[in-house]
Amino acid sequence: LLSASSWGDGFQTEGHEMSLIPETGAATTGALAGRTQSIAHRLLSGAGCASLLAHRLDPQVGIEFLAHGLTPSGRIVVACCPVPGDGAAGLPTTEPIAVRFDITKASCEPGVHIVSSAVHLLGTLEWLPPRVAAQLLADGQLPPRVAVTTTHPYGRLGVVRARRVLLHDSTGVTPMDLGPLLDACTGMPFPTCEDEFDAFDAAMGLGEDALWAIADAIVDERIAGRICSRHDMTAGCPHTWNRIYCVDVDRHGLTLMAVEPTTTSTFFAPFDAPVDELGTMTDALRALADRAAA
Repeated sequence: LLSASSWGDGFQTEGHEMSLIPETGAATTGALAGRTQSIAHRLLSGAGCASLLAHRLDPQVGIEFLAHGLTPSGRIVVACCPVPGDGAAGLPTTEPIAVRFDITKASCEPGVHIVSSAVHLLGTLEWLPPRVAAQLLADGQLPPRVAVTTTHPYGRLGVVRARRVLLHDSTGVTPMDLGPLLDACTGMPFPTCEDEFDAFDAAMGLGEDALWAIADAIVDERIAGRICSRHDMTAGCPHTWNRIYCVDVDRHGLTLMAVEPTTTSTFFAPFDAPVDELGTMTDALRALADRAAA
């Protein structure tokens, strides 16, 4: 397990220190701010794996597998299929339940599990009556995975309400007000859940040498970018050493993780301008590689 987020870093042990991170230019700072909103929006819209914990019940009840997403009006919806006898099946259905709602996202990298980001919310879960769920289904208001789960014989549809969201990613911890976040992120996120593997393939299609060149160019300040984190490492798997991985790629830029025997570092390289489809993303990635190689 590797981690490109600032929490639960698989390489951190007591006494490890994060190295100082150099200041970044205005363009990179703007792209990082956009990236932060983009990641949170993508996670809330259905990316990653969601779970929730009814933490005020005694005993506490958790749901480890949930379909989740956003409705067109910006409501967070979740769906699950608790069978009779599950703890979740016994959750109250007629009153709001205090919950912690978590979404964790991993890189598409197939060779190693890299946690790239996560969001956490404290709020309430309210199960919707079957007639309301049926109406939302009929009106096409539910994200596809939520809709499919809701139609299961034991399917339940709920709404999670919260005021704030906490994002953990490679740049640190960012608290955000949920309303302004959703107001700022209109339309569909990019890449969508369905596009993520294609976006990852476009980044990896540059080749590992090109990815190392991008990271080196950021360190040498030959291209815009930021060293998001750098940690000393005294343990790890040798098969990950001297490798560079694509942690994430979105409309704002490329996030990389370089793993060496004594350190692990994450980098962000911004695109010249935000992109909104795979073709322009591929072009932006090639332009990034060309600048790093110049």
